[in-house]
Amino acid sequence: MPEFKAFFDQIGTYCRVLLFDKAGVGLSDPLPKVRTLDDRVREIEAVLRHPVR
Repeated sequence: MPEFKAFFDQIGTYCRVLLFDKAGVGLSDPLPKVRTLDDRVREIEAVLRHPVR
């Protein structure tokens, strides 16, 4: 959606923008089990620890 792209492009000029796509959703492979809240927290923490290029 062009409106969202424009919004995030503008915000991205002065801060870091992360969009979290849960594992097993979208283009990622299906997961063998339902993810718990703790699983999701670990996924988000891993993304936040990853260095920016």
